[in-house]
Amino acid sequence: MKGTIKSSPRPTTLAELMEATAPKLTRKQERENADRRNRALTVLAQYAKTAGSEDEAAPLWAADLLADVLHLLGKAVFGKCLRIARMHYEAESRGQE
Repeated sequence: MKGTIKSSPRPTTLAELMEATAPKLTRKQERENADRRNRALTVLAQYAKTAGSEDEAAPLWAADLLADVLHLLGKAVFGKCLRIARMHYEAESRGQE
């Protein structure tokens, strides 16, 4: 149609929305974040092996590990560590390290 303005398609799924709004990272930043994920997976897999929970799903390994760290540190210190971890994650996810 003459005079019709085409709009770009709106994201329809959560994955599309996340991709559309995610900051663009450099290859180096993407590689560094992949390294972070791999380190975490290595720790979680070793924890699951040590705790005898290898048969559980990987997200449960994280929950079990976090619960044990909570026992180690206590609520106050764990909460502070979690706030700092969130700040690091946000900065690293945006390439603002």
